[in-house]
Amino acid sequence: MRILVSILFIYKFINILECTVTINKAVSVANKVFTYHYKTAVVWWTCDVSDVNKFLYQFKGTVLTVSIDNHANFNDIHFHKKITYTQTIFFAKNPYEFDYFLEKINNVRIIPINVILVLNNENDTNLTMYTKIAWEKDVSDILIVSNNSSNKVVVSSYKPYGDGVCGDYTPMHLNTESKQFFMRKYTNFYKCPIRVTLLEYKPYVSLQFENDTVTSVTGLEGNLLMLLLIVLNSTADIVSCRDHGGFSGTINGTMGFSDLYHNRADLMVPALIMLVNRYLYSQISYAHDSMNIVWCMPTRREIYEWAKVILPFFNILTPFIIASFLIMHATIRIVKKYALLQDNSKNDVAFRLLGIFMGQDTTYMSRYWLVNSLFVCWIWLCMIIRISYQGNLVDGLQKTILEPRLSTLNEAVDAVDQVGGMRVFVDFYRNTTLEKKYVQFLVKDVPNELQKVGDGERNLIAADKILVEFYRYKLEILDEPVMTTPICIHMRPRWPAAPEISQLIARVVEAGLYTKIMRNDYSTWMILYGNLTETYEFKPIKFKTFHSCFYGLIIMYVISSLMFVGEICWNRYKKREKY
Repeated sequence: MRILVSILFIYKFINILECTVTINKAVSVANKVFTYHYKTAVVWWTCDVSDVNKFLYQFKGTVLTVSIDNHANFNDIHFHKKITYTQTIFFAKNPYEFDYFLEKINNVRIIPINVILVLNNENDTNLTMYTKIAWEKDVSDILIVSNNSSNKVVVSSYKPYGDGVCGDYTPMHLNTESKQFFMRKYTNFYKCPIRVTLLEYKPYVSLQFENDTVTSVTGLEGNLLMLLLIVLNSTADIVSCRDHGGFSGTINGTMGFSDLYHNRADLMVPALIMLVNRYLYSQISYAHDSMNIVWCMPTRREIYEWAKVILPFFNILTPFIIASFLIMHATIRIVKKYALLQDNSKNDVAFRLLGIFMGQDTTYMSRYWLVNSLFVCWIWLCMIIRISYQGNLVDGLQKTILEPRLSTLNEAVDAVDQVGGMRVFVDFYRNTTLEKKYVQFLVKDVPNELQKVGDGERNLIAADKILVEFYRYKLEILDEPVMTTPICIHMRPRWPAAPEISQLIARVVEAGLYTKIMRNDYSTWMILYGNLTETYEFKPIKFKTFHSCFYGLIIMYVISSLMFVGEICWNRYKKREKY
């Protein structure tokens, strides 16, 4: 009996010693890889609480303990929303506990987490079950601390991609003395595919099809995606690329953003408008650009077209011409009145000066050299002035007088017939008068609505500035913008490769490659859709432009008629006085 008790005591002592060694290694690894001031979740279910206490006594970081067996709210989804689980220590006695834990937290988890799995009663023959669960539950950064068949403590993990292997969860032992256990596992996909949802929306993504198969992906976001796939040594498995009905943040649909939420796709390109729902249900990459949403309205209409003909006379020369005319007229009248010589020329100086100014044939004969000299100077002056007026007239006929520029949204709303745009923009104008006038468009219909505005419809459309530049419609952009939002790539929740994608996009932007992509696309737009040099469009003079001439003739006829009637009445009055 004493021998049996001794054997049991020795066996128990050895187990405690092995457990202590395993806990010590787990503490050592956790102190190396986890950040102290970040909250670390320590979770267990049926394991010995003393093992957890040993870990807590030695761990240097801030912890939050969760006992699955004793916590009444563990099945409550709101409970897990309060815990990030970014750094997690899990004590497991069997694979079912680990699977149950990940299934619960995955209902609220969006970003990848780092997990240290501590196995006291398992050897390395069962590690495959744990790594398979981790791979299926989107846990890639995992370290498994356990005992091997020789009762030595080992640290294991798995690398999902290798040469010719995709989705490999075979356990691999790590150096227990290493300083960095969490390795970068997604720098090379070894030609393994990444599932992609593409939304064709020029100029961001442009697709070419051949027999219902995508053969080319271009555009601002499309070229960026292809660059990422080349750097990652991966291929694109396009799960959907047809019309998705818009860029909403719904998760209950069958395509588009719901592909990410329901694990049908890993990436969605392009992301475009950022919605609250998208932040709640997906991972976002590094923001590589920004989108400026502006108000677009028709170009300003031409006004006062009839005034083009008379505008050349409204300049600084006109007062000088009038002053010169009055001075010459007064000088000639004074000379003729007070000179010693008798002058029999007609006393119609004003009409002669006016006739010369208008380019009419006029005969003048005077016995005074001063009067003759003044007439010669007047002819020379009128010749120069007429040339100047003709130049101003030709230049003025090519210019346009436009409506006053609208700078505020309130002014623009009053000047148009309809206000509209994507549904997401109306959220910025809730409980305002604009909300009542706002007409919602699908994203695919925005280019057509912009074309209608460019053709002259009096509508106010909220649209992307890059989209306006791409289609080159003749539009007026309001000074008051709608919003500026970052542009990124949406990735499915919990996808372990998301941080690597985000870091790669940051490197692409910092190296100037995305700027190069934009410049190349802009050059292509200019070659295909616009001229590289500015050209002037000359329009024929419309009959409406000469309305002012006819208006002037009518006014002169009226004045002449009044003067004619006045002269008749005056002559009759003079004749009555003689008799």
